[in-house]
Amino acid sequence: MLPANMDEYQWLLLAQLLRRYDSLQIALDLLKSMYPDNRRIITLQKQLNEGRQLKDILHDGRFERNLRFYVDYLDLASSIEIVHKRHQQIDQLKRKTVSRVSYQLLLFVSAMVILSVFSHYVLPNMVTVLEISGQRSEDITAMFATIEIVRNTLLIAVSGLCLYLFYILKKHRQNYLWMFLHRLHHDRLIRTLASYQFAGELHLLLSSAISLTDALQVLRFQRSGSFTSLLAYHFNDSLISGQPLAESLKSEYFDEQFTAIALYGLQQDSFLSSLADYRIIVERKLERSLRKLTIIMSALCYGFVIVIIILAYQVLLLPLELLEGL
Repeated sequence: MLPANMDEYQWLLLAQLLRRYDSLQIALDLLKSMYPDNRRIITLQKQLNEGRQLKDILHDGRFERNLRFYVDYLDLASSIEIVHKRHQQIDQLKRKTVSRVSYQLLLFVSAMVILSVFSHYVLPNMVTVLEISGQRSEDITAMFATIEIVRNTLLIAVSGLCLYLFYILKKHRQNYLWMFLHRLHHDRLIRTLASYQFAGELHLLLSSAISLTDALQVLRFQRSGSFTSLLAYHFNDSLISGQPLAESLKSEYFDEQFTAIALYGLQQDSFLSSLADYRIIVERKLERSLRKLTIIMSALCYGFVIVIIILAYQVLLLPLELLEGL
């Protein structure tokens, strides 16, 4: 069966061919000769020859869906490169986050599995044997029961939080959560993350020679319901109402540190560089926060493991105490 889509590498190759030959028809012909079995290339070429606009024939896949928003403001080659860079930023952030917490999560899950094995298989058999022999084991059983309650509570809390986050992300309701926390003045973390995303994507667009007005339109409608779209909406609305750029940067939805750095960059005629500087500062701040989180998670995991080992040791000593009593 012929491939129905173009992968990201093939789109990047198309951008390189466009820059070299300055003709979409020639670039597609060359790409077709390299990948003669790709149905998507054949379909694109056919639909373009029929006179259809590229924006109207792009699919809803991850790459083409994002590409659709940029072709109204940039040439196709630049649009492809921007989408690729944006995907690289997102993937790099995901890999960095996973690498920071994966070991601690694995250790925590391992401790939960060990506790479940002891509480559901080993302990009941030991308790049965000890009850038959008349040896009291209420203290050990109570300790295991307490730990099991704590474990189940943690699992329910974590599972509930994960399901809730999945729901709001799936339904694009994260801005509702932000507005709720904003009214309670507990949205500092969300404002930092939203400003970080906004600074990165705005820097990417402005550095590609897109005007600020067009960049804000892209950010507003590219991912409807996202933190970035909400910031772009308020920022753009402030500019449309006649507010100067400096005043628009003082929006209550921006992180205070972002506002300070961006205003200084604006005064020094280095607004674009200030966006990059802010991202570096936030990355260092988030790295410190993740380090603290991993320390806390490690302490919890090791605590569970130590308690399990101590209780297992106590359970193993009970038969020896029984033998001494004979």
